[in-house]
Amino acid sequence: MALRGAYHAIADAEARGATDYLDAAKNHYRNALARLQRNDRGAASEAMAATALAHAAVAAHPLPVPRDIPTPPALAAGGPPMMPRGPVAISGGPGPQMPGGTMRGGPQMRGGMHRGDMHRGGMHRGGFMHRGPRGIGGRFDATRLAADVKLANTAEAHDLAQKALDADIARTRAAFSGNAAEAMRQGRLASDLAMAVRALAFGLSTAP
Repeated sequence: MALRGAYHAIADAEARGATDYLDAAKNHYRNALARLQRNDRGAASEAMAATALAHAAVAAHPLPVPRDIPTPPALAAGGPPMMPRGPVAISGGPGPQMPGGTMRGGPQMRGGMHRGDMHRGGMHRGGFMHRGPRGIGGRFDATRLAADVKLANTAEAHDLAQKALDADIARTRAAFSGNAAEAMRQGRLASDLAMAVRALAFGLSTAP
């Protein structure tokens, strides 16, 4: 599942024209395949690092814009208003049901799996990877990042950690200036890069 998630995340990044971090994502995907062939338990972590880096490539790439129409109004500070989870019928009733009796788009998916246990195209059974409110790894946590980069202790992990910190600083500056859209983009980038570092650290801890 992790390899499939990485494969589709890389394809999505390529389709969007993203370039930053994409080569690194592909390298970790290839490493994941090689480790899988050796029955190395760290293969999943390599694949998750590839997924996180592919998502970071998308976050770092400017969003495409349509031609010949004006831009929408800027988001107000604090982001858009909260929307109800899942589709709601016009009458106000619940949306379509999925097998098992849970609503499509609701907090729980088939088999008791929650949206928080999924990421774009893949998941990790041990709860290692969770999609939070921002990006693949949830909210950016500098303390956890420091612990992860110390555990990974590679040049790549240190570089990605520094770029995650830089993105989080850029997020704060954008939020302070009232640019909510840029703040969200930088927040996604920070959390995706931090998740890549976490995956690298986890992969080293599971190596034979």
